[in-house]
Amino acid sequence: MSKVNWVNARIRYCADEHATYDSIAKMYGVAKSTITRKAARERWPQLRQEYQAERHKQLSKANINKQNEVEERHLKTIRIAIDTAHNAIVKIAINVANGTQSPKEARQLNSLTTALYKNIMLERTILGLTTKPVVFRNADDIDDYLVAAGFKEPPVNSSHKDLQKASESLAQMIERQKMIDGMIEESNRRGAY
Repeated sequence: MSKVNWVNARIRYCADEHATYDSIAKMYGVAKSTITRKAARERWPQLRQEYQAERHKQLSKANINKQNEVEERHLKTIRIAIDTAHNAIVKIAINVANGTQSPKEARQLNSLTTALYKNIMLERTILGLTTKPVVFRNADDIDDYLVAAGFKEPPVNSSHKDLQKASESLAQMIERQKMIDGMIEESNRRGAY
């Protein structure tokens, strides 16, 4: 009767990447060759690789989920800060319009706009959006930006239209040539002209 609990031995070898046949043999008080033969028959090294790969995949997935949760929590906090700063700026702007702005509010306006800007940039960074300010000088700049960002198709100029027409014409000529080649092939096969 064997003193080795083979299920536990295999699990220990697969789960612990530092476990060796020798260490398992010493644990159970058997010869290393006994462990080596059993491991070869049951493909322990392959099982270890599969187990470690699956474990790594699970840990990566768990880390990604945790990172997403943290980013969502940060985004929620940032959006609250943006909303709060925005509301305070609007309140000050109303007081300016009414002529009731206090000196304290004038000082707060600068710090609020700075905080608002920093929170917006932080939000954009978390979302993977550009944080580089975009300056639009005219309507063409806006169109160029929308095209570059993929929100709008590039404008079609006349040379592009001519090129497109030539390409379509060439495609039609190729189709006709294929049709003629097919007809010639069919008549050669039948032997009729």
